[in-house]
Amino acid sequence: MNNLITNVCICVCFYNTNPLYLEECFKSIDMAIWLFRRKYKDVPVELHVMDDGSDNIETLNMFDKITDEYKYIKCWKHAHNTTLSVAINDLNVFTPDNALVIYIDSDDIMAPNRLITQYEVMTKYDQWKDITLCSSLTTNKTIKTDNLNFIHFFRYRTLNEVHSLEKNFLIHSTIAYRINHLREFDIKYDNNLKCTQDYDFFLNILSHKLKLLLIPDALVFYRIYPDAEKPDNIRDYSGEFIILRHKYNNPVLWG
Repeated sequence: MNNLITNVCICVCFYNTNPLYLEECFKSIDMAIWLFRRKYKDVPVELHVMDDGSDNIETLNMFDKITDEYKYIKCWKHAHNTTLSVAINDLNVFTPDNALVIYIDSDDIMAPNRLITQYEVMTKYDQWKDITLCSSLTTNKTIKTDNLNFIHFFRYRTLNEVHSLEKNFLIHSTIAYRINHLREFDIKYDNNLKCTQDYDFFLNILSHKLKLLLIPDALVFYRIYPDAEKPDNIRDYSGEFIILRHKYNNPVLWG
């Protein structure tokens, strides 16, 4: 496998995101890039953004303001809303070879040290130089400090219950992955999944005997919505887990 990382590419997809949240997200990314460039002057950093067909004028106006301020942003736009899976897959096409892709949701906030931490985890330590994807913890007002003191490796053969993914905080908005590995094994997000594309993505990586790593730093301020605003209320998780069961036909999902 090609484990080489020579550059960093941050990926953000958005669709009608609350303008305030969108602004906070990009301000945090800009700060993280500034800190990273101070330490790693010779490592190129790109910021790729996909507007997945937004039609909210306030969101669009805010993004115009953001691109005026941060002129290094590379932008793409879908003519209509697709899915997060399609948006990320399309962005990955334009990601440079040998990149460490760092993904964040457009309504979350990146910790200032996130780029440095994930880049160093994936490049500086021999025991982790073949890791395909690393995920971190998140922080919010309800974070419990007893969740911040562990590191786990995951391989497909050692996972036997779906809650092994849940309880170990593999949160999609915190992931960083080697684009070379995804291209070598043709790993993509499933465009047919709207709720469980992150579970599918992790399982797809594990099914190729590649490794995931959870690091014990809280690198993303994860936005918690009131119950009434949660999009999960209208999502069919149970139906999509049935799809995953048939797709992988493996007890990893069922305990």
